[in-house]
Amino acid sequence: MVIMTNYEIIKHHRLKAGISLGQLAKATDLDKGGLSKIENGKSNPTVKTLAKVCKVLNLKIEIVEDTAN
Repeated sequence: MVIMTNYEIIKHHRLKAGISLGQLAKATDLDKGGLSKIENGKSNPTVKTLAKVCKVLNLKIEIVEDTAN
């Protein structure tokens, strides 16, 4: 079993779809540099940003609330 981070999942599906980072940036109206940081785990996307990316990549987004505390 391979476990990927959220960031790796985004990059994996982008590459699988044959979409360049520039194309994803244009399709989501987001900054290419910002998307690169997200894909490399150097930045956390907002829910709005994540929703835009998931829509273009045809991914389902689920928000799980941390109830441990």
